[in-house]
Amino acid sequence: QQRELPRLLITDSQINNVARAYIHDDNFAGENGELSMWKFYNLITGANKSSYLDTFLGRSVNATEVSVGLTEALNGRDMAYSWFIE
Repeated sequence: QQRELPRLLITDSQINNVARAYIHDDNFAGENGELSMWKFYNLITGANKSSYLDTFLGRSVNATEVSVGLTEALNGRDMAYSWFIE
C-alpha cells in the first residue's frame, strides 16, 4: 500500500520549518488562516533551502509535484494525493 502513495521527499525537520514559517511569518498567513497552494509551494521550497546540494534538486522537483498533486486533489481530480488531505 505504501508503494502506491506519492513520495514526499522533505525531511521531518523541513516539515517543522514549513509549519514554523506558516505560523510566524505574516507573508504566508491568509485570511482566516487560509493558505493558497502557491504559498504552500513557497513554504516547501523555502524549507528545502537547508538541503544538501546532492538532494536539493530532487526535493525541489518533488515540492512541485506535491503542490500540484495536492491542488488537483483539492479540486477532486487526483485521488493519489487525496491521502495527504484526508
